[in-house]
Amino acid sequence: MWKNKIKKFFLSFILFLTFSTLILTNETDAVSNVNIEQIELNSSGATLKITSDKNINSVSLYAKDSNGKYIQFYKNTQSGYSEKIFSISSWRLSKETESEFKVVVTDEEGDIAEGTLKIDRLPQNIVTPTPSVSTQPTTSSTPSVSAQPTTSSTPSVSVSPSVSASPSEPVQTTNPTVTPSPTNTESNKIITKKIRGQNVKLLEGDKVYFLDTQDKPKNGKTVGSDAIIIESNGKFGLIDTSTSNMGTRVVAYLKDLGIKELEFVLITHCHSDHIGGYSKVNKEVKIKKLYIKDRTRYKSACKNAVALAKKSGTEVHYVNSTANKTITLGNFNFTLYNRSDVCKGNSNINENVNSLSALAKINGKTIYFAGDIQNDSSVKKYSENNTAKNVGKIDIYKVSHHSYNGNNTSTALKYLKPTYAIVTNSKKRPGTTEAAARIAKYVKTKNMYYTESGTVILNITTSGKISFTKMKADN
Repeated sequence: MWKNKIKKFFLSFILFLTFSTLILTNETDAVSNVNIEQIELNSSGATLKITSDKNINSVSLYAKDSNGKYIQFYKNTQSGYSEKIFSISSWRLSKETESEFKVVVTDEEGDIAEGTLKIDRLPQNIVTPTPSVSTQPTTSSTPSVSAQPTTSSTPSVSVSPSVSASPSEPVQTTNPTVTPSPTNTESNKIITKKIRGQNVKLLEGDKVYFLDTQDKPKNGKTVGSDAIIIESNGKFGLIDTSTSNMGTRVVAYLKDLGIKELEFVLITHCHSDHIGGYSKVNKEVKIKKLYIKDRTRYKSACKNAVALAKKSGTEVHYVNSTANKTITLGNFNFTLYNRSDVCKGNSNINENVNSLSALAKINGKTIYFAGDIQNDSSVKKYSENNTAKNVGKIDIYKVSHHSYNGNNTSTALKYLKPTYAIVTNSKKRPGTTEAAARIAKYVKTKNMYYTESGTVILNITTSGKISFTKMKADN
């Protein structure tokens, strides 16, 4: 199953630490020297540093589910580094029994090291001396142990202790050159980006950019549209592409953010204010994957986008009831809903009833990208209500269909109960006041954001802390 150049053998050893135990199994005879060091203990969880004498291509972490099966909950594919800091959040660690994780590391030559990490149950109260950040074992008040491999050709591992407990996020990765504070694994580094001529200050980490793509055609009326950039671990995705007219603006944002390649574009449905800008994005940026419902027989916009994608070498992934249920981007894990073709065989059903929606889980928080999903009682299709029931309680809501009154039903909102909401429209757009009032029963005014007055940027830290940056209107 592995590449032919990987010669397998087995190494097993146990390290007993004050608060944790590590068992590592390696399956390669490459002379790569890999070190794993636990460097910090605080309420956020266990912080570890991995170093290697070869550049690392990927690090994957797996946790056991209720059936004892390993399920991947994190993968970092940012390559070309030999040192990386990451953390296992305390909510994944048990206070009753030891916690077990599988770690898989792939280096630049494709060699794979695989092992298990077992962390003892967590004490109720922990007093931790400041740990060493050396990649080699150190002598201090904190015990440090070096593993003694059975074969000289196997990677060596050195470990310094520490694990703690407190609800937080799954995994945090930081730039290899950044050393975390002894009292905080979370990066508070502020970065400044020049976006659309504005100097925008942002926290490092995972982000969602709800773009100001409100179009004003010849009649002068603002038209709401969706174009949402996802950023995690140096990777980018795009949910919808706005209108044809605003496609140029979407491309401008992509360029200002230094995006030359998109891991995916997800088209929620084939209305022009969601798919219209695809051709311009496709022309300027490499798109690796396109996720879309197969509406090529019914909608020319969908047919044209798919044709462009295939011509450009983009993988087309048709979303339906049996295929392409999930998408992963860095720390974001998306589950797609309303995947079956609700409109099939009935041209009278509004395309919005057929809209895909996506639930993202990241760092212990949930974001629901509702597209334009709605109900249609005339044909007994209740896509919005049924999907909301399946999605359940969320933290952040990309409001359905630009907050028009026909969407965002009381029934759906009772299931979702959002804390924050982003509306891809203007605040006083005619035809939105009733829906806005329904949303306001759950979302405080200070937690409501509108893209017509400027792009809204969501920051989610590794501990799940939410913050928003509001840009000025993009004219």
